[in-house]
Amino acid sequence: MKKSMFVFFLATAAISAAGCGGGEETVADANGCTDFKDATSVAFGGDLANTYSPACARVSAGATVTWSGDFSAHFLVGGSADSEGEHPDSASPIKRTTTGTSVKVTFSEPGTYPYFCEQHGTMGMVGAVLVE
Repeated sequence: MKKSMFVFFLATAAISAAGCGGGEETVADANGCTDFKDATSVAFGGDLANTYSPACARVSAGATVTWSGDFSAHFLVGGSADSEGEHPDSASPIKRTTTGTSVKVTFSEPGTYPYFCEQHGTMGMVGAVLVE
């Protein structure tokens, strides 16, 4: 009886682990974003200081997201950042932006696309776009 319970436990654990696969890990690793808001615009700077609002946005494939704020004070970069450093992603559709007050990015492929502020990313000014 004990052996069959152990086998049942292992099978249940394996099924559970399979259900929590790569997609969820990718989302969890996207600059700490786990609670995504439906949004096609992200504001930053000004009264928001060194934060994005919302930092974690969810859109459908083919949607365009607009970032609005002062890019000369908050360079936008596709990639991840944490207290240990910044990790730009040259393959990201979110390209480094250092001037202007608005940029639009169209996301054609599903996936999770992290981004950060080059000046404040290591201090937590980070976010991600989840494209479904």
